[in-house]
Amino acid sequence: MTAVVRGAAATLLVLVALPVYADADHEILAAEQELKIARGHLQAAGTDYGGHRRAAMDHLDDALREIREAIKFSRDGEDGAKRPKHPKQHPGAEPDDD
Repeated sequence: MTAVVRGAAATLLVLVALPVYADADHEILAAEQELKIARGHLQAAGTDYGGHRRAAMDHLDDALREIREAIKFSRDGEDGAKRPKHPKQHPGAEPDDD
């Protein structure tokens, strides 16, 4: 059980320590999926393990919140302004005025 908490904490530290770029969103999204899977396993365990299962789930919830914030930051930027998604335009196409 402690390994799950340590794994979640390690994941969170890596995510916080590394800058998140839009091109690398697939990695953070993969980490989010893995944490969700781990949380599902803990929830399915059933036994309380002296409160440690619940504590591990709480830590995973915290890590998932941080990941969502990281994704939001990556997409919105430091100034909070929404970044346009990469438009699908043909080379030489005129940009839309609206």
